Amino acid sequence: MSNKAILFGIENEESNITRLKGCHNDVKAWREVLEKVGSNFEIEPIYFKAEPDYFRIVIKSFIDNLELGDLGVIVFSGHGFNLEDTRSTQDRRYQGLFFSKKNREQLNDGKLKDYEILIWLKELLNNEARLIIILDCCHAFGMDRSYKRNLIEFVEPVRAFFEFLKQKLLGIRTKSLRIKSESFQNIYSSHFNDDVFLENIRDFSNVTLLSAVETKKRKAFEAKFEEGVYGYFSYCAKKICDDNSNITYSELEEKINILLSNKNKFKKEQRVSFIIGEDFDNKKIFK
Repeated sequence: MSNKAILFGIENEESNITRLKGCHNDVKAWREVLEKVGSNFEIEPIYFKAEPDYFRIVIKSFIDNLELGDLGVIVFSGHGFNLEDTRSTQDRRYQGLFFSKKNREQLNDGKLKDYEILIWLKELLNNEARLIIILDCCHAFGMDRSYKRNLIEFVEPVRAFFEFLKQKLLGIRTKSLRIKSESFQNIYSSHFNDDVFLENIRDFSNVTLLSAVETKKRKAFEAKFEEGVYGYFSYCAKKICDDNSNITYSELEEKINILLSNKNKFKKEQRVSFIIGEDFDNKKIFK
């Protein structure tokens, strides 16, 4: 029985997309929280870069290696993406985590889709280990539904000029990518096909999601504070945990949203939302 954590702070300095500046600080903040509030966490080296063929192996192995009584924590700070099926009559949307790009035009291999994570979580259905997923990115609520479609994706061109203006005028960066898609039969047949029905994250009593956004369509932001550049979610969580080391997940969610309302000029756009598994209900954070 052990407590272990793996952390990713991906600022995408190698990409031609918006470079984030607070992701490294975000995961360092979460590491400090785990060390202070948690119980003897084994923390893997923090990953600041993740090549497409690498991060999947690391995350899947981390989940697969959780054993009876273990508590695992996965932290990601970076860009989230929103993938739209423009031809679907079902208005399907897919979200996920952006790690790195394959080439200038397509960002396929560097995207971890939410349904991929759900597939890996199936290993935990009959496992008495517990897992906490912390996502400080846009579209971090995507695992809260089930899936039954296949897609092929391509990235919409980045509107760099408008992003530049927003950063200069408002001093904030949006932690998201928007991706268009077309339906394509069996493109992910090795992962996902019409005969597979995936659970959503609420079906896992032993998994909790701490999301930086209230719904799948909400955006998350980062900005400069006195201590440096941070994501609003990670910054607020660190502040609260420094002063309240013995609170529940529900209390943490409530306090973060109060702080966002008081401090965040984008309070109408960003509110955190936690999906708390039954095994975590009314328990103190990271215990």
